[in-house]
Amino acid sequence: EAKGPASDPFELAIEAEPGVGGQLTASLKPPLFTRDDIPVRDYFAQHDTGAKTTRDVDFHEIAVPAQGVGVDGSESAMRALDRLLEQRPIWAPAAALAAMPNALADEVIIKRLHVTKMYTFSSGPYKKQWVAVGVDPRFDRKYLPYQTVTVRFPGEWFRDDDERGVKRKANAACSHSNADHHRLMHTFRAFPDTRHASFVLADLALPSVRSIIDTALAADAPSTPTACDERRGWLSPALHRKVQHAIVRGFQSLMDDQDPIANDEAFAGIDHEDFHHELDEDDADEDDAEMLPDADIDAAAADT
Repeated sequence: EAKGPASDPFELAIEAEPGVGGQLTASLKPPLFTRDDIPVRDYFAQHDTGAKTTRDVDFHEIAVPAQGVGVDGSESAMRALDRLLEQRPIWAPAAALAAMPNALADEVIIKRLHVTKMYTFSSGPYKKQWVAVGVDPRFDRKYLPYQTVTVRFPGEWFRDDDERGVKRKANAACSHSNADHHRLMHTFRAFPDTRHASFVLADLALPSVRSIIDTALAADAPSTPTACDERRGWLSPALHRKVQHAIVRGFQSLMDDQDPIANDEAFAGIDHEDFHHELDEDDADEDDAEMLPDADIDAAAADT
């Protein structure tokens, strides 16, 4: 709403600063816009990167938070978070909560205590993961094991009129709020409850995926990306497809009443680019699967 005189209806001159040759330079930085819950006047003037206390960072953000948000929590809960970060710098929320006693996990969720030591990305291969403040996985390939890969499963598995759909539904992983959901999905002990799901590389119990991680981390890895890609992270297109194939193959083994882990051992270190899971005729190319909406990793932490 215009409040100033006709010559300066939006009062931009109020923010004017001395410029070159004594000229006044008007600032167009919005005075109230902020990523924090409580609006801060002149936020962008104080925080040029907008990332010092940001909890939800866009993949293309220039910088990541260097410090957490001040939230009061019990000493036990804070120690539990510290122990998590001593093990690894990036966690899937469900895995992090499952690693804590139930009472502490409840406190972390209710009080949102993870923001004292971690932040999240709103997009990219580390989307929704809890990342230690000060750590930027976009600029160091060593964080590749903690990125996610999104997979699209065959449409028949989600149809009530298909025997495979009936079987999947009867043996699907419990709600995302279940503490065991992350473990069951990454160890292939239950079927996915959504057609599009995301998996953390380091948590997948597949020998072939572990071999792919080792290959991608090798200094002389072929076709190594020079930068972290928003869609594939630190994986080359070929290795990204191999991971997707391995995940679908694992759940296909479970569908066939076979041991997914044992079957995968035969594929570890072997090129199987000819493996393709069945898709609906109207589906897009499988390589675009990661562009589709990611499944929430944990409903209890979906808003974190």
